[in-house]
Amino acid sequence: MRLTGVLAPLPTPFDESGALDVPRLRAALPRWLASPLTDFVVLGTNGEAGLLNEREADTVIAGTRAGVPAGRPLLVGTARESTREAIAATGVNLLPDTVGRLAAHPNIVGITESGSDIAQIADLVAVATPGFTVLAGSASTLQAALSAGVSGAILALGGVLREACVRLFTLMRDGKHQEARLLQRQLLPLAPAPDSAVDARRAALLAFEDVFA
Repeated sequence: MRLTGVLAPLPTPFDESGALDVPRLRAALPRWLASPLTDFVVLGTNGEAGLLNEREADTVIAGTRAGVPAGRPLLVGTARESTREAIAATGVNLLPDTVGRLAAHPNIVGITESGSDIAQIADLVAVATPGFTVLAGSASTLQAALSAGVSGAILALGGVLREACVRLFTLMRDGKHQEARLLQRQLLPLAPAPDSAVDARRAALLAFEDVFA
């Protein structure tokens, strides 16, 4: 499986009691499916996965899968964050040499690089084996990352500005670099910094209000 284009993390809706609101999730899916996005991700960083238990996570996955056509891929976050585990992973940079070895594993098909180090992104692309996908994870450096050779991106901003993010990808794909640079400059004030969890969460909330309203 080789992913390309622009994907967005899907927010997880809850009702006023704090319970999962699966009907609201199912009702919003047609709008996501009709958008220009290549696909979307459930239970990602912006999908409240860290607040769900295994049963709730399974419910979100099943509810989403039931509303997505069988032939369309569905990406699902599998991380189950805890304070101890988050502290032990924070600040660890997965270097290109390590990624190159991981890329050879048949069950590992790609990586999303959310940092702003374009040189490292280019190195990841260089070590990628055939069939291994490198995706960008930050809208603030999307144009540069596409220039470095990534196949696409998973963007929190893509949940809010779907058309603009997809247009930037399309412009780069079609070799219209000057237009792409101008659009990137327009997106820059709206794009969260690669290491800004607060701004990423704000983008997710905006996507929630837009899609689930």
